[in-house]
Amino acid sequence: MNIYSSTHPPSGFYVYAYLRDSDSKTAKAGIPYYIGKGSGQRAYFKNKRQVKPPKDKNNIIILESNLSEIGALALERRMIKWYGRKDLGTGVLANMTDGGDGIYNPSEETRKKLAAGQLGRKHSKEHKEKSRLSKLGKKRPEHSKAMAGSNNPMYGVARDWNKGALGYKWYTNGIKSIMSNECPTGYRQGRTKNPLDY
Repeated sequence: MNIYSSTHPPSGFYVYAYLRDSDSKTAKAGIPYYIGKGSGQRAYFKNKRQVKPPKDKNNIIILESNLSEIGALALERRMIKWYGRKDLGTGVLANMTDGGDGIYNPSEETRKKLAAGQLGRKHSKEHKEKSRLSKLGKKRPEHSKAMAGSNNPMYGVARDWNKGALGYKWYTNGIKSIMSNECPTGYRQGRTKNPLDY
């Protein structure tokens, strides 16, 4: 019998395991099917992306309690790595992440299923209009504007919308256009209409 329950949860952060109540193709009874990190009553109730807790609450085991959040995250990752994930073919757990605060790392099969679910998906005119209206008047965050203007490969080169803020302008040599904060040799201010030049 556990000393913890939903009415008497462990103190601090903790790492817990849900144990199988019967043998399955994957593992025998008593082997964990899910490892999680939590505080308060988290282990005893289903959360957003978490699997269902066992019906028999004696199959909820607190592996370690009274931890700091960083300590709980580290132990969760270690335990998930130890038992392995079913979706990656490395073990027996139903976890869909490597742990450590939800670092999402789906298997190739899961990625294909997610992509297949999006194929052919169409939105109604009503949905498109609601989406459009929800975005009206919203400005792009300043940090993303600055990143886009930094020629960072993650964000691309600076675009028209931020040239005033960063001092960038379009310059052309008649064939190609670039954005810069000063006019390069052989260029003049302006832009050619080729959409592939930036």
